[in-house]
Amino acid sequence: MSINHRRYRSLINITCGVLSIAALCWIARLLTTNVSDIGFQWQAARNLARYGEPYHIQAWLHPIAGAPPPVYVYPPLFAWLFQPLAMFSLVRAQYIWFAINVLLLWIYMRLCWKHNASQLLGIWWGPAILVCTLASPTSVTLQLGQVSLLLACLVTLGAMPGVGLRGGMWAVGAAMKLFPGWLFGWSLLRRQWHVLGVGVGVGLCSSLLPLLGYGTLPYRAFLQVLKLAHYPYAAQFNVSIWGFWQRLLTHHDYGIAPLIQPQIAQILGGLSILAVVGLTVWSTPRGRQEEEGAGLSVWISGMLLLVPSNGFYNLVMLIWPLCWCIRRLEMKPQQGLIRYLLLSTLLCWIPPGWEALHPALNNFTHRGWGLLVLVPSFYGLLGIFVVCVVLSRQSMQSASRG
Repeated sequence: MSINHRRYRSLINITCGVLSIAALCWIARLLTTNVSDIGFQWQAARNLARYGEPYHIQAWLHPIAGAPPPVYVYPPLFAWLFQPLAMFSLVRAQYIWFAINVLLLWIYMRLCWKHNASQLLGIWWGPAILVCTLASPTSVTLQLGQVSLLLACLVTLGAMPGVGLRGGMWAVGAAMKLFPGWLFGWSLLRRQWHVLGVGVGVGLCSSLLPLLGYGTLPYRAFLQVLKLAHYPYAAQFNVSIWGFWQRLLTHHDYGIAPLIQPQIAQILGGLSILAVVGLTVWSTPRGRQEEEGAGLSVWISGMLLLVPSNGFYNLVMLIWPLCWCIRRLEMKPQQGLIRYLLLSTLLCWIPPGWEALHPALNNFTHRGWGLLVLVPSFYGLLGIFVVCVVLSRQSMQSASRG
């Protein structure tokens, strides 16, 4: 490569890096407690300190008349960890958490790049960082103050080499939001008993932390919340298989379903979940260490499909599977899969509320079979999962022949 080409590439990388910083500053300027989920964590942490459990009604919100009051529906651990930020005002805590999330985003991207070792991403790191920063799931995560980037880092650190690290990181994630515990199925399938053992130990220890200061009350209250809380599974932000069938076949407040068949919705939802689990197990490498990237990519994308309440912001976790897919397609280019992966990624960029661009579009996508196109990101997630399954199977076949 000539010196001019190197300078040109460096200029593009640096320019994109500066634009990424500018984009983060712009998102910071848009922060407001009126459009934020951090208030739930902040109020839950204050409730834990004041009442001994984090599940009181969120006093900072004004619920819609006739609707159930919003509640914190996650295990107590994160409310316990969030208590230092709860000592500040909600506005200041929001900016501190935003800065932490920016750091977590950089760590997460660094881990994905390093572990998957893509030549393309290594050469054009600036545009890659800019794309990841501007991606709708990333910007929504940062603006809402969600914990998706923290979970993404824990999930990714769990894939790094090292005895027991994987089980510990996944256990902490599961103690915060339950669904990362799905990844232990991968270790069980591969008979990695030390990972399971360390995961159980770390999970118990991390879950015991709130007990030290508050006894069993936080967990008793959590079990009660699970029984009584109403979760809007059919809402547009829920990018999951369960949410897909709930939108189409049940009565809800987010549109007019073409058919009202809740029992059929449960049957189809259950069958779809079994299909994803089956494909995940079928495409999980059992052998060589270097194939673990394939397994994790399939299990992460499958996890996001399976969790009943998968918020759009959780799609930031797809950076790992996308990096792995790019590396595999560099090694063996396949034009059909490249186009399919690109289309799926673009669909994942379409955020909830996109249909509000035009009244006629809004009316169409909330009525009858128009609900099929209300959540394009669901099809994007499904497409990335399929690509991961196909590439993982190809990787397994190549390993068996080699």
